Amino acid sequence: MVRMGPALSSKRRLWSIALAFALSSAALVACGRADVGSGASTSTPTASGARTSPQASPSSPPTSYETAGWLTYTSPVSGYTLRYPPGWFDLGGQDDQQGHDFSSENVGSPYAMSDTGIHFYVLVTNAAAADCPKTNVSGPGTLISQTSVTVGGYPGNRYILNEDFFDVIVNVWHGRCFDLWFGTKTDAARTGNAHVIDLITSHFSLPA
Repeated sequence: MVRMGPALSSKRRLWSIALAFALSSAALVACGRADVGSGASTSTPTASGARTSPQASPSSPPTSYETAGWLTYTSPVSGYTLRYPPGWFDLGGQDDQQGHDFSSENVGSPYAMSDTGIHFYVLVTNAAAADCPKTNVSGPGTLISQTSVTVGGYPGNRYILNEDFFDVIVNVWHGRCFDLWFGTKTDAARTGNAHVIDLITSHFSLPA
């Protein structure tokens, strides 16, 4: 196992601080959710704003028609483009070093998610090419699986870990290190969202 990178350690400390804010605003969230997250987002909603709960089998291969109604986000800083389900929230971020966050629930941090929620962020770091495949793969967790993947036409590595979250981590090098992290509080939520994770990863475009 490789030690957790400092960027993720810092990020999780920020999430812990954000949890207090998220809990204090829980009453407002329960009364009415916003349809979108950050006002600075470049996400483009589709005609249908309905929330989706994909239940496709994790073994089903990703297809383009399944993401036809998804939202699109392009990083103005790092140049990558991704798609995510309608009904998810763009929680914002700096795109660079601190990452950009998305979640199936409108919460201040992944620690504030319910047992069925899933949190996703993209972290772009200056890790060297040799270190990128191991970015944010921490020591204390249990490695469930490790596989080679292709993201945006470039080779990468995918890890499934059981640490403080049930993590799916995909790292790919393209001039810089792109780290895609998916976290859930329960293994059932990770398994239930496996096909969504596959779809997001397979439609992730790296900058030209």
